[in-house]
Amino acid sequence: MLRCRACGAEIGAGALACRACGRPVAAGRRARPRLGCAVLVGVLLGLAVVAVYWWLEIRPRVARILDPWIDAEPVEAVAQVGPVDPGALFDVAVELPGNPLNAVWTGERFVLGNRVDPWGLMLVERGPRERWRVSKQPVLEPTYHQRMSLDALAWNGRELVAVADGAWFGREGQVFVTLDPVSYRIGRVRTAPDQLGCLVWDGRGYWGATRRNTADEARPAHLYRFDARLAELERHDSPGVGCQGLAWDGRRLWFADVFDDSLTVLDLATGAPRWSGGDRLEIEYLSGVAWDGESIWIAEYDGNRLRRLNPILQRAWSGARARAEAEP
Repeated sequence: MLRCRACGAEIGAGALACRACGRPVAAGRRARPRLGCAVLVGVLLGLAVVAVYWWLEIRPRVARILDPWIDAEPVEAVAQVGPVDPGALFDVAVELPGNPLNAVWTGERFVLGNRVDPWGLMLVERGPRERWRVSKQPVLEPTYHQRMSLDALAWNGRELVAVADGAWFGREGQVFVTLDPVSYRIGRVRTAPDQLGCLVWDGRGYWGATRRNTADEARPAHLYRFDARLAELERHDSPGVGCQGLAWDGRRLWFADVFDDSLTVLDLATGAPRWSGGDRLEIEYLSGVAWDGESIWIAEYDGNRLRRLNPILQRAWSGARARAEAEP
């Protein structure tokens, strides 16, 4: 379609001159297409798609390149508290959003290992009226910033100390690592005994114990004593071969065994560890134990729970050896 340059009138196909003003067709020009609005809308939609893709896909990747520790930000989760039964073996139960491995109390919160994505840790805080807050805290190895798992946990009043697979750090066997209590970044790394499944701070040094791969494995099981710098001081016979949690209540060690789901109490008042109490627990897959200053808490892998040992039973087990020695 042509239009006359002089008057703008439309010129029919094959016409030699404009009927309105008589100007020759050679002086006309083609009509502008009426697709301008559609093209503009298409361009804007395309830009919108690009912007959304950038925001959802590219921006997070760039952010991770510039700051890989963004993957270590905590993720809020839901914690539910089960019914309180004063006559039960456990009188409080907190449902967890991950699979717990070991447990420790820092004075402000419970910290547990997590065996499912995003690995790392679970932080459990107790609020008023039994309202619990749980967050999943990834931990990154410092070289390639991969999310990593931890095998044992202890709190020395300043920092978390954990046991991890040395492969994360290009080493064989297991290693001790320290974690900042705020950022949860890895600090110092030190070689640890093989098959160490638990760790606890007693105010002067650490205790740890063997966690065999299987209950019938032939390797020996030890109860270790370490100094404040994690240098080995002593080895004792271990009360079990599957330690997956140790707690210290100021006088006694509480030893959690994953293979028979037993909790053993060891009294250290006389120096060498001596049996004080304990028994098998009616749970599946005991995976950690912690002392919060008042109570013993048990981490249960099979049901993904953190449960409080009934204080009545706790007191009975704590004094079992003293009463046995007092009897004629």
